[in-house]
Amino acid sequence: MALQIVIDNISWVGLVLAVMGLVYLAAKRRFYLAAGLALLVLGSLASKVVMGLLDPSNPDDHGYFAVAIATMVVLEGIGLAGILETLKLRLVSIVSVFAMMVLPLPIGLFTLSERANAVETSEVMEMVWQSAPPGSVALVSHYPIYFMTLYDQGIEGVRPDVTVVQQSFYSKAQKGTFYAQQISIRDDDLGPLVRSFLESGELNWPLLSKLAKVRPVLLEADSELLVPYSDLVPNGWFFRIQNEPMQPTNPDDFLEELKQKIPGWPTLATETRRVIVRLLAASSSWLKSSGHLQAAANRIEAALELNPVDAAVLAIKKDLESQLPQ
Repeated sequence: MALQIVIDNISWVGLVLAVMGLVYLAAKRRFYLAAGLALLVLGSLASKVVMGLLDPSNPDDHGYFAVAIATMVVLEGIGLAGILETLKLRLVSIVSVFAMMVLPLPIGLFTLSERANAVETSEVMEMVWQSAPPGSVALVSHYPIYFMTLYDQGIEGVRPDVTVVQQSFYSKAQKGTFYAQQISIRDDDLGPLVRSFLESGELNWPLLSKLAKVRPVLLEADSELLVPYSDLVPNGWFFRIQNEPMQPTNPDDFLEELKQKIPGWPTLATETRRVIVRLLAASSSWLKSSGHLQAAANRIEAALELNPVDAAVLAIKKDLESQLPQ
């Protein structure tokens, strides 16, 4: 799986050229250099694999392999140089390797410049925090949002009153034991929930409902999490557990605010678009299950504005159309 992530970034042709680069270095008796580059690749790949938690859908996992990918790009250049040298095209070889090293730089600098001026992330996180009442517990599902809450709280000092919990308790890593224990240390109110999770490996809904009587409990929609939808009400970015009848909210208000708040809608940066499409699709499923069919359909239409060819979103749309009144 780790190798597949690398191939997705450099292609099979790049992989073959990188291997040829190692062979070329060995043929030139540059054993130390070849071994050093090979260790960089293997070490980078192992950095995430040994954790026992590798999720190709998580962009953070791709970041662990950045060193491996960069090293293999260098090896690609060496491999190409070896081929051209074998063909007696030494000058072409030098020019080609130089081009491979230099030509991507303007593109990279342009990308860095664009991202340095991007405001989408801060706007998204502002909406996330606005959706969290004082003293709430927010169970966040999507890793990019979770990581940004960690940054905001740990570095920027934003909303220290909110306890943010990764919804899965990192259950793929040591069954979530270490993370769950850290959460219980950080927030005493979550002790019973953590102990139950450590015993069963699942979120205990009665305990969540009990906690919701003391402080607001929020869940980010996740299509893989089965919940009693009748206990939830839309609450901005999240859904909130209601322990007593609450003032009805219009789910479309959040959708309209989202479109107005995020600059450039629907032309967004790739990661921002991916995060919002996922949220809209998952929250649509929860809205549908709680009886808000039209609101669910509206979110799917918004998701398709961002990505008109997303197969999963199109499937949800088809299912909703069969249930909406004609």
